[in-house]
Amino acid sequence: MNELLSSLNEQQAAAVINTEGAMLILAGAGSGKTRTIIHKIAYILQQNKAYPSEILALTFTNKAAGEMKDRIYNMGISDAQSIWMSTFHSMGARILRQHAPLIGYTSDFVIYDEDDKKKLIKDCLKQLEYNNTDINFARYISYAKENRLSPLEFAKIQSQFTNNAKLISEVYALYERKLKEYNAMDFNDLLSNLVLLFEERQDVLNYYQQKFKYILIDEYQDTNHVQYLITKMLAGVHNNICVCGDDDQSIYAFRGADIKNILEFERDYPSVKTIRLEQNYRSTQNIIGASNDVISNNSQRKGKTLFTENAAGEKIKFRHCYDGREEARYICSEIEKQNQSGISFSQMAILYRTNAQSRIFEEMLLSAMIPYRLIGGIKFYEREEIKDILAYLKLAVNPQDNISFMRIVNTPKRSLGNVAVQKIDEFAQFKSCSMLNALSYYKEIPSLSPKAKSGAEELYNIISNIQQSISENTSIGAITKKLIDDLKYYDYLSSRPDTTEQKTENINELIASMYEFEKSSDEVGLASYLQHVSLISAIDEGADKTEGVSLMTVHNAKGLEFDTVFLAGMEDGIFPHFGSIMEGNDEEERRLCYVGMTRAKRALYITAAKERMVRGRFDRLMISRFVFEIDKKYIDEMGKNALYTIEKNKNMNAIESEAITYGIDGFSYDKPIGTKQNGYAKTNISSYKESSEIVKKSGSNINDLNAGDKIKHDLFGLGTIISVKGQGEEQILQVAFVNAGIKNLLKAYAPITKV
Repeated sequence: MNELLSSLNEQQAAAVINTEGAMLILAGAGSGKTRTIIHKIAYILQQNKAYPSEILALTFTNKAAGEMKDRIYNMGISDAQSIWMSTFHSMGARILRQHAPLIGYTSDFVIYDEDDKKKLIKDCLKQLEYNNTDINFARYISYAKENRLSPLEFAKIQSQFTNNAKLISEVYALYERKLKEYNAMDFNDLLSNLVLLFEERQDVLNYYQQKFKYILIDEYQDTNHVQYLITKMLAGVHNNICVCGDDDQSIYAFRGADIKNILEFERDYPSVKTIRLEQNYRSTQNIIGASNDVISNNSQRKGKTLFTENAAGEKIKFRHCYDGREEARYICSEIEKQNQSGISFSQMAILYRTNAQSRIFEEMLLSAMIPYRLIGGIKFYEREEIKDILAYLKLAVNPQDNISFMRIVNTPKRSLGNVAVQKIDEFAQFKSCSMLNALSYYKEIPSLSPKAKSGAEELYNIISNIQQSISENTSIGAITKKLIDDLKYYDYLSSRPDTTEQKTENINELIASMYEFEKSSDEVGLASYLQHVSLISAIDEGADKTEGVSLMTVHNAKGLEFDTVFLAGMEDGIFPHFGSIMEGNDEEERRLCYVGMTRAKRALYITAAKERMVRGRFDRLMISRFVFEIDKKYIDEMGKNALYTIEKNKNMNAIESEAITYGIDGFSYDKPIGTKQNGYAKTNISSYKESSEIVKKSGSNINDLNAGDKIKHDLFGLGTIISVKGQGEEQILQVAFVNAGIKNLLKAYAPITKV
């Protein structure tokens, strides 16, 4: 027995030997939580408190469940394979196979994957004679099932958020009927039907409540409402439930995870024993201290302070770069230095907030011939929305490109379906011309419906407009912006709400790449840019990815660790993300930052840019608030000096490294104000008042504006005030606008009204 506990620290051992009743293990990053759970299971079995088949251990991925099984097996525990150790969904499927007839299925029911689910939804739409396929019905149906909402309940709740609630509920209802008819369950049903089984058959629930004497759940902070219900039901008799997780690493709210499950666990089990695993075995003292500084600013947390007996290690390197390209160039140079010092590329990672940010790092790494691996995302130029826009541009440059034509002929939809395209193709063959050229004869194409003719004319005019802009030497970025407007492409993306934000950011990043190309390349014109993109893609496809720097979002990095981590794009509006700032809630963003920082074992770099292309325009950005939450004793001298300079300017009522936006006769201008000193702009407010061009707007009469207030700007639209700085006519408002991003407004001159 001593041998089992000898490798554990005091808190881990306490978590292991206290087996009876409810237990909450708050396990900090790198604190050995999985090790603790495995040893707890081994202890229960060695103490003969239960048979292996009476233990239920749940986690969230098949990989994690497999690793836990292997570790138990390697400990030499007899009959270890009888432990119910699996994901929630695997457990659900196993129980439902035994009892499916009790809820109207046979035991040989089939499980539909996401592709099957989409095909069935498509059949439902066809049967209901609905043509609106732009709505992501699959995501809405998953949301309803995760929250145990019937079609009627869904329609009632969602009617206040979307005009399509009734339509979605009708599709949802038919989809459910067809699943039952086909004796099929989708992935969500494996949990929601398990709850249904337990609710309708108390005898079945009693059996499993008696069977599972001990229940252990890993990553409890990631559980959703249905998973919460299942575990609460199963623990109803013995109450020996041990949940392990980290409220500071709850970052999956967008997937339905509810942090309240772990925060309120003690409410559900008043006699719970809470143990904190606070010793980190992964990172250096400097990394742990800085991470503690950041996460301690959250109010929604149980509270714990990580410590480590590891060495102090290197100071965190903070660098404030001029723009995104300089940031990527700096990171690449540091990667090369790290590699030359003996750190393999595979032990380094570049982490960022959104997938769109990968583009510039991919290009710079390829240019530097540094191998890399893109984790959890499609390579930038292979993403659907990027390929759509590039296909339009390729077709304008090369009208013979029928492959690009076929990609975009009905994207977004313009009544040019398969039948119409076939007729256009046949006419093109008759005329011996490309399919695009055939559109110029749209009036002559036999049997083409009036709607299809209108769509053909629309597409031909769009391509013609691009060609006209090319002949006028219009900038590539401006051509693409106009194309997106002509296509109403953002409206098209907004019809799929679960991916709108990410895809919009990718489009904006594409436009940024165009401006950068025009600024830095000796080649000019759209054809040269398209060649540049093609070469990048070709090089990338041929690269050896057996070892390389990992590129991924912070979400995808959870559970991983690297020797060296580069946390990039640390600016307000990027990280924390613009959406969370708009909502006035950045606690999950702070948890996400904490996760990113604690992935680093030895070296942590944090980078930000003074200027970045955001939503299709260059903006001056503020360093992320999370950076300022770190005690400077953990930051290296260069980074510390940069932050001191910025804070000094702030104390002088100056806005550094950003622009103040003010309205002039309904228009807006973004200008860095005043003179440059030490690389930072110092604001000279008096220069505004002396300008004869600037006139006071009605906004100057608004009093008592505070952070959190809603305003409306004549040009930028609706926004939320983030902060108010200064007094009187020199008062500056930092505002997060829904459509225009973060702006700094001189209150006395901004055309704003309070909402």
